Amino acid sequence: MSSRLECAPEDEDLPRLEALLAEAARLARLSRNDGSPRKSSPRVVLTEACAIARRRQLHPEQVIIMLKQAWMSVSASEHAISKDTQAELDDAVTACIEEYFAEPPLVAKP
Repeated sequence: MSSRLECAPEDEDLPRLEALLAEAARLARLSRNDGSPRKSSPRVVLTEACAIARRRQLHPEQVIIMLKQAWMSVSASEHAISKDTQAELDDAVTACIEEYFAEPPLVAKP
């Protein structure tokens, strides 16, 4: 996964947003469950997801609901719920809120 923000055509925005939120959930859970270093940060993925959400004028509550749905899907597919699941989800939601309201990066004009 690239750390740069990628623009997708509007018709691809929502599927891309859902995929990014699922990836963020997977990365957040993976980082705590197996102790191995992450290849990418959930926050980097959430930055791109929230940029899409803002561009599509989604409310932050909608994005949080989508993140929680992705979280539950990832949890169900792993068949393992750690004792820290609620803390992990809380951290992911907090990061999502921070990224949603973060100042968008400045884009250099050509």
